[in-house]
Formats: sequence, C-alpha cells, structure tokens
Amino acid sequence: MLLGILAGVVLIPLLLAACSLSGPQEPSANADLQDLGISSGTLVPAFAPGATAYTVGVADDVESVTVTAAKASPRARIEVQANGSGWEEIMSGSPCSPLSMDPGMNTVEVRVTAEDTVTSKVYTIEVYRLSAEALLDSLAISAGTLDPAFESQTVSYGSSVANAADTTTVTAVATDYRSTLQVQVNGGGWQSFDSGSPSPVLSLIEGDNLIEIKVTAEDGVTSSLYTITVHRISANAELSALAISAGTLDPVFDASTTSYSATVDSGVGFLKVTTSPADAAAAIHVQANGGVWQLCAPGVASSSLWLDVGDNTVSVRVTAEDGITRKTYTIAVRRLSGNAQLASLMVSPGTLVPAFSSATAVYASTVTGVDGSMTVTAAVADALPSLEARMNAEGWQALSSGSPSPALPLVLGSNTLEVRVTAEDPAVTQVYTVSVARRCPGALDVEFAMLGGGITARALALQADGKVLVGGSSY
Repeated sequence: MLLGILAGVVLIPLLLAACSLSGPQEPSANADLQDLGISSGTLVPAFAPGATAYTVGVADDVESVTVTAAKASPRARIEVQANGSGWEEIMSGSPCSPLSMDPGMNTVEVRVTAEDTVTSKVYTIEVYRLSAEALLDSLAISAGTLDPAFESQTVSYGSSVANAADTTTVTAVATDYRSTLQVQVNGGGWQSFDSGSPSPVLSLIEGDNLIEIKVTAEDGVTSSLYTITVHRISANAELSALAISAGTLDPVFDASTTSYSATVDSGVGFLKVTTSPADAAAAIHVQANGGVWQLCAPGVASSSLWLDVGDNTVSVRVTAEDGITRKTYTIAVRRLSGNAQLASLMVSPGTLVPAFSSATAVYASTVTGVDGSMTVTAAVADALPSLEARMNAEGWQALSSGSPSPALPLVLGSNTLEVRVTAEDPAVTQVYTVSVARRCPGALDVEFAMLGGGITARALALQADGKVLVGGSSY
C-alpha cells in the first residue's frame, strides 16, 4: 500500500508538468468543406474547398434536390437552406432533407460553422430549374389568314393565298421567352428566328406548302410542332395529256404546243377528247365548231363532239385554279368526205337512157356504126373526189370534172363505158356504167345521095369499115 501511495504521489506531478508544457488547446477555426454534392445535375465548376459559388442546371421535372456535404473539421457544424426557407443542420456526409425547387432560379446555401463558433463559410449553389414550356402565345402569317383562328393548344392550321403571293413569313410569340423557335417550309431546312419577330422569308410553290414551326423548351428536350398548310392558288392552265378517239394528233402532244390537226374517215361522225390537266385543280371544257362548252373530267373521255363533213375545230379550254388564267388548245379536224356521186354525166355521141340522175349508176346508149369513138363528160357533186374513165376494161384515164374525156375507142356491137368516182375518203368509190351499143353492119333504110349526076339510091348495107354498100359499090 505504501508503494502505491508513493507511485501516485510521483505520477501527479509528472502529469501537471506535462500540461503546463503544452498549454491549453484552442478551438478549431476550420470552416471548410472537404466535399459537396447535389442529387441532380452537376456542379459548375467542379468542387474545390476554397470555391464557394456554384451553378447547377436541372430538368423542369426536378421539383426537389438534396445536398450532401462533408466537413473538413470534425467539430465543425453544417447547415443548409433553399431560397431562404430556414437553416437545417445536417450530418456530415449524409444527404439533407429534400429542398423544394421552384421553376427558374433557386439558391441553395450550405453554411459551415467552425468549432470556434465564430468562423463560418457559406457555399452557394444556384440551381436553375430549366423550363419545359414549349407552347406559343400567338402565331400569324404575313400572307393569308390562319384557319382556324390561333389557339395555343391547336397545332394544325390552313391558309390560302393568291397566286401572286410567292413568299410569306411567320411571326410567333413563345409562351416562355427562353424557348427557341425554328421554321422550315416544304422540308427545306430549319431556320432560327426570334420570338415576336418575323421569320426569314419562306418561298411558296403553287399548290400546297407545309410550313412547320418548332418550339423547343429551355430544357432542350421538350418541343412542340405547329404546322400551317398554305395553299397557293395555281395559275397553271396547261394540259399534261391530250388524246382523241379517232385519228392522230399532228404534231405529237406537247404541253407548250396549242395547235394540232387530225384527219378522220368519212364514217367518223363524232369525236371524244380525253385530257389531263397539269394541275389537278384546273377545270377543262371542250367544244366543237363553236358549240356549247362541256365540262370534261380529267382522264375521262368527253361527251361526243359531232363532226361536220370537211373542216371542224375542236377546242379544249383549260381554266387555272385562280379562275383567271386560261389556255385554249385547238385541234383542226378534217372529216373526209364520202361523197362519190356525180352531179352530171354526158356521152358524145349518144344519149343516156334513162336520163342522168346522181342516184342512178347504170345507163345505156346507142351509136351508129360510123361512130368509132366516144367521149364522156362528168362533173362531180363534191369538189374533192377524183374522176377516171375507161372503155371496155382498158386502162383508167384521169378526167377533169366538167371537161370531156379523151376519145375512147368503140368496137362494133356492145361496149362498156365505166366512170369511177373516188371520194376524198379513198375507201369510198362509186362506178357509173354505160352500156354502149354500136350498130353492126346490116340493112339500112337510108336514102343515099350518089355523088355526081344527081342520082339517088338506097343504102343496102353498112360494112365493118363504116362504108355503105350501094349496088355492089362501097362509098
């Protein structure tokens, strides 16, 4: 026991000596963090203990964040607040309670109080909650009027403009000024423009044009697409195809060629026209010889257009969608005549039996034996047919209407005279036939005046050479 008491007596002075040598310990003034993190987004710049100001961007759907802070001094105290909502002490290295984030800018503060309770440092994180608003408050077009009237939630519109309006602009106001706007027409490529200001000029083709306005929210992810279908009324009055039911167009159809000709047979009493417009909105009408205009459906044969014999004019009128621009294609249609009749027919010598009628094709005529040839004079009823004649199936000889033919030899007895008329339509012909009887030699009851002496006698016979046999002598 004595030894224990002696040891305690020795130890206490030693401890007191040690304390007097080191002096009293000062509380720490270290108010740094050794780490700082946030549940959404990334700190900018990266964390460093000496940097106290940071920014973070988060998506619009992030309604709260947590902060995790680790202190450099073990006896320091950490507190956190958002948007001045009140300080909350947190444990080092553990997330704080969720901090509510308003749309737009939020201020998160992390305050570190050192052990000495005097020294403190505040780390600030500006948390920007990006907007997902991608709507428009207004939309207008410089040419035309939107249909229906603009509503923020309505994204599809139409508009119609005159043919003269070959360009337009759009003016859009974003609901959120931080949104970005782009526009394109007919897929030609996106162009940026400012909210409330006219877009770049957009070229319009004839017909339908698709204008697209894309609104991209501040978050860079959310977007809306508004469309305007702008119909530029067409002034295109051309055909893309033209065909007729009979005959062939000359020249071959070309949209830029407006005048054509065609020939049809005499039996073609009407024509139908089939057309197609270059612009489906154009209207097509047809008429023949100044008659009533008839509406013609694209790609469908028209009603029958009646043709006169001879020259006809078929007109195809194309009226553009604008109701003003027109183009007329004309087809000069020649319907060949099928008239192969004669207006008159005469033979010389001789007389036709029966008397001539254009409807009668067979005749007879008688000539004396002294007539060794015959001429025929024929006149056509139509100015265009061709005339030919032949005797006894010899070669055909061309005739002029109203003029005598060359002499056509006759034989004694029966002869066949043919007059052939070929109409303008070469498929139509008419042959007039005259059976010509040239009397054969035989008894004659003709007083014959003898030459010289005033003696008269009766002819006894007609010889094959055309001379008269009188009393055994030929004259």
